[in-house]
Amino acid sequence: MFQVASVSKPVGATAVASAVGDAKVAWSDPVVSHLPSFALADPYVTQHVSIADLYSHRSGLPEHAGDLLEDLGYDRTEVLARLRLEPLDPFRITYHYTNFGMTAAAEAVATAAGTSWEAMLKARLYDPLGMTSTSSTFADFESRANKATGNMLVDATWRPTTEQREPDAQSAAGGVSSSAVDMAKWMRMVLADGSFEGREVVKPEALAPVLTPQITSSPARTFGGRPGFYGLGFNVGTDDAGKVRFSHFGAFTLGTGTTFTLVPADGLGMIVLTNGTPLGVPESLITSFLELAQTGTLYGGLAEQIPADLRGDAGEPQRARRPKTARHRQAGTTLGGLRGIVRQRLLRARHRGRECRRITGAEARSKAD
Repeated sequence: MFQVASVSKPVGATAVASAVGDAKVAWSDPVVSHLPSFALADPYVTQHVSIADLYSHRSGLPEHAGDLLEDLGYDRTEVLARLRLEPLDPFRITYHYTNFGMTAAAEAVATAAGTSWEAMLKARLYDPLGMTSTSSTFADFESRANKATGNMLVDATWRPTTEQREPDAQSAAGGVSSSAVDMAKWMRMVLADGSFEGREVVKPEALAPVLTPQITSSPARTFGGRPGFYGLGFNVGTDDAGKVRFSHFGAFTLGTGTTFTLVPADGLGMIVLTNGTPLGVPESLITSFLELAQTGTLYGGLAEQIPADLRGDAGEPQRARRPKTARHRQAGTTLGGLRGIVRQRLLRARHRGRECRRITGAEARSKAD
C-alpha cells in the first residue's frame, strides 16, 4: 500500500460524481447549502461558490490556502473555519491550486449524503471496484503490514523518514492510500465511462463534467504552445498527436511521488507509485512508456543525442528492445529498456513547475521538528 498524495483528488472527484449521479448533490450546488458553517472573505463568494468551483480550484482562494495551518497541527474543522480569513482573488477566473478548498467541497458532499467522506469513498468506489487495499484514512495505512513508508534524499543518501506524512486533515485532497492493482481498477472504470466489469459505478453524465476543462490552469507560454486545463479534480490536456489526456500528480516531501495518465482514445492508462521524495521518477516513467506505446520511439527519434554514459545498460534507447515474452510483447517493451531513459529524464525533472533539488540534512531536521 502506497500513499498516493494528490492523486487522491481525481479519485475523490469520481466519488462525488457517483453522488451527483444519484441526485444526492449537484456539481452546481453552493457549498454553503450543505455546509452552512462554510465561509470565505467575500459574502457573495460565500453564498455562490459551488462544489464544482472548489473542485476546479477557481474559488479565488490563494494557492495552498490552509496548508501551513495543517503543518502546525490544526485539524480539518479548524483549518476550514479559518479559510474565511484568506484574501480572495477574482472569483471563477483565477486558478489557484488549493487542497483545503477542495476538502471543503468534499465535506459538503459527504454531509449531503449523510455520511463521512472516508465512508462515502469506501461505499461508492472502493467496495464496488473491489479495491481491497485502498483507504482514505491514515490509520488504515498505518495498520497495514505491507506498506511503503517514506524515504528522503538527505546529503545525497536515501534515508527513511523519521515520521510518515499524516494527511487526514485534507483526506479528500491527499489522504488516499492504495496499491497499483487497485488503482488500475479505478482507471479502468474511468476509461469505461463509469462502468467496471459490466456494472455501472458512476453515471456517465455525472462523470463527464469531471473530465471536461473547467478553467485554464497553465496558459500557453508561446504562440504555438498548448495550454493546460483543469477539470474537476483532473488535469485535462492534449498530447502531440492531439489525443486527450487525463492526469494528476501527487507528492509529499516526506516520501511520496505519484502520477497517472489516461489516454481514452487508446484505452490506455498507467500509474506509478513511489515512496521517495518527489524527484521526477514517476513522471519520467509515464512519459517514456506513453511515448513508446504510442510511437514506438523515444524523443521523436532524437535519442542518439543522449550522451553514451547516460544510456547505461539501455543501449540505444530510441528503439524499443525486442520483447522477451508474450507478456512483454503486449506491453511493447521491457523495463530494462527504460533504465537509461529514466536517468536522462531525471536531469530535466520538474515537480509541479518548480525545479527539484536535494534536501540537506539541516532541512530534513527542521521539517522533522
